Amino acid sequence: MSSLIKLDWEQIGKWLEAGCSGSEIADVVGCHENTIYDRCKIDLGMEFMAFKAKNKAKGMKSLRLAQYESAVIDKDRGMQIWLGKQWLGQSDKSQTEVNMPQLKQVIISPNGNTEQSNLADI
Repeated sequence: MSSLIKLDWEQIGKWLEAGCSGSEIADVVGCHENTIYDRCKIDLGMEFMAFKAKNKAKGMKSLRLAQYESAVIDKDRGMQIWLGKQWLGQSDKSQTEVNMPQLKQVIISPNGNTEQSNLADI
């Protein structure tokens, strides 16, 4: 009888697609994370980091596709706006430039002399 814990690599791949870490998966499976890392080399012939990267990319692709379909096929207006901001750099803010004439301060002294200055310079 084998003392090796049975690991369901298809399920582990799905958890990795969802963004779970090796330590989170180990906790659910009931083993130490190093067991998963070592067994990945034995069972799949690849480093866990490569297996994780492959499945994480698959999960990100699925999510991106679901968001795109929600915006384009389902016509979800909120998703259209969000993707426009994320992918196209669109924003809600409009910028308005206001040019105001320079205001001048005029000081008249008791002897009748006047002195002018720009308020922006004060």
